[in-house]
Amino acid sequence: MRWVPAGCLLGAAIVFSCGGDEPPNGEGCPAGTEDCACYGNSTCDEGLSCEAERCRVSGGGDAGRPNASEGGAPSAVAGASGKGPTVGEGGLGGVTSAPEAGGDAGGMESEGGSPPSEGGASGAGGAGGAGGEPDDTLITVKRACGSRDVTGATVVGGVITESTKWSGVVHVTGDVSVKNEATLTIAPGTKIIVGANANIELGAQNSAPRLVALGTADAPISLCGENDLIGTWGGLKLRATVKADSVLQNVLIDGGGVGAEGALRVESKALLRGVQLQHTVNRVLVVSDFAPGSDRVTIYTPLFQPVRFLSLRGATNFPDNSEVNAEPSALTTLTIGIEDSSFNESARLRDFGLPYLQTGDVVSQPSSSSKITFDAGVLYRLPLGRTLRLYDQEVEMLGTPERPVRIQHLCDGAACSSGGGVAQLGRARLENVVFAGLGTLSVRGLSIAGGPTSLKNVRVEKSGSNVALELGGEIVAGSSGLEVEGDYLVLSEWDTLRTLPLDTKVVGARVQADYRDVAVSGTLKAFSFDIYLDNTWITSGATLTVDPGARLRFDSSTALRVLSGGALRAVGTAASPILFSQPTNSGDRWNGISVDAGASATLERVIVEYGGASGTNGANISAAAAISLKNSILRNSMRYGLSRRATDATDYTLTNTFENNTSGPLGIF
Repeated sequence: MRWVPAGCLLGAAIVFSCGGDEPPNGEGCPAGTEDCACYGNSTCDEGLSCEAERCRVSGGGDAGRPNASEGGAPSAVAGASGKGPTVGEGGLGGVTSAPEAGGDAGGMESEGGSPPSEGGASGAGGAGGAGGEPDDTLITVKRACGSRDVTGATVVGGVITESTKWSGVVHVTGDVSVKNEATLTIAPGTKIIVGANANIELGAQNSAPRLVALGTADAPISLCGENDLIGTWGGLKLRATVKADSVLQNVLIDGGGVGAEGALRVESKALLRGVQLQHTVNRVLVVSDFAPGSDRVTIYTPLFQPVRFLSLRGATNFPDNSEVNAEPSALTTLTIGIEDSSFNESARLRDFGLPYLQTGDVVSQPSSSSKITFDAGVLYRLPLGRTLRLYDQEVEMLGTPERPVRIQHLCDGAACSSGGGVAQLGRARLENVVFAGLGTLSVRGLSIAGGPTSLKNVRVEKSGSNVALELGGEIVAGSSGLEVEGDYLVLSEWDTLRTLPLDTKVVGARVQADYRDVAVSGTLKAFSFDIYLDNTWITSGATLTVDPGARLRFDSSTALRVLSGGALRAVGTAASPILFSQPTNSGDRWNGISVDAGASATLERVIVEYGGASGTNGANISAAAAISLKNSILRNSMRYGLSRRATDATDYTLTNTFENNTSGPLGIF
């Protein structure tokens, strides 16, 4: 589906006409005569019937010609028998658009013609012709209701519990409800005039009826209001239990949409081919899913919401060659709605040229085999309090520099914040994506909890949340271009911090490493920003390497502890020392670095300050085993610069500087 400007347009997929919607009668074709315009059987000359708003010969094909071997031409119904002095074949059977069958059978044999004057014998009547081939041609030219005269129409209303067929002109004077397992068949060319506020509903109370509305390109079906005003009747509604083989082909729905349920509502699955919706109010098409083979749904001049999907399956399977034809000024208000839904299958959101608006929570069920894809150019809006929660799903948001994917609050601009949140993404591949204005004080703007995650040119901006972005799991090698603007960037696992792209940028955000164990060896890079850590333990078998220039800050009463069998290696340079300190300008002290017996630590060109709060013997560094400490500065501790075992004879004062430590440079425990 794509948005196109309203008006005169010739496109590769659909031809839009200017001016009148129906072909003119032309000169020499007065209304009521054969092949000319009509508005019901009563407006045709005697012997003709009104089919597809044209007066046609009643019955089947033309009669056989005298002395001819073939009968008449085919018509839309059964062929008539041939007549004449010699045997002739009857007319060909009618043509139908049903995909599974040909047309009606030909006419029965009839008596031959009268004997000629010379006394010749009468010819036998011709046999009926064979059924026609399916007509799959779809309407492309914008249709119109034409006359809304209901004189002589079939009047319907109320409950229908047995299979029935509508044809000709049908006047729906009140709500119609088709129940049980009844089939409502609507013949080609049928015009249904629907009274004010009335609805046509199939499948109420969990019943399972079927709708077969098979119009043809020459004889489409139309459902219209009693006048040409916008939005005068409710809509055609197929509830969730309606049989999935229901079909609407070459159907015009005009003037519906009164109420919130839409002019056409399909809660189950149906085949929609060549369906046009126009002059609607409120929502136009509300749909859960489309049957395979659906094609060409066209929506003209919507006022509010042209499409609302009841599930992501509807967006995934939206028919090809479909369009929303609207005025350019309407782009600021038109949206494609996404209602609350729960799904456990793959889905794809395509760029239809209009923004998606999620109106309820969308939650995926855990599934290791499903994937949700956002195409380049998709704009997805999340109002306050709504969440897009994608548990364990593989997620692809694949924008381009020119057409990024945008997940954002309802509007654009600096004031747009406090929107919904995107949570629990797993196995994500994000390229050229912007998350803007998401989250609240209690809802994180974006949470990626699974991994592995590939990030290329991803920006999180204008967050209304304390946590603009939470990242968990491993980030794939080669990721780059992550930018975060907001209060917090939370890294929930050591794997995340060690694989975070070096070119990551933060604006006004505190980068918080929110985990305890470093269980896998890795390097903590020197980013352009400080890293804030909670209690961090380097476990047995793991080595934490810290690059020159890294700045590590620890919250109050937390420590960096090297457990027995673990190792810390932090080697800076004169130009790029490594910093271990307390939160910036907070005045709070942290516990410091603790090295257990059986652990190892190599510290060179480091600055360790404001430690010794508790648990580390009042020192910036507490070492239960001898460590390598060179050319470093230990200052401003609560008591000692370094506290060591009495059995440790290392002279730590040779190359190191101890400044402003309350109880002196060295302590013993």
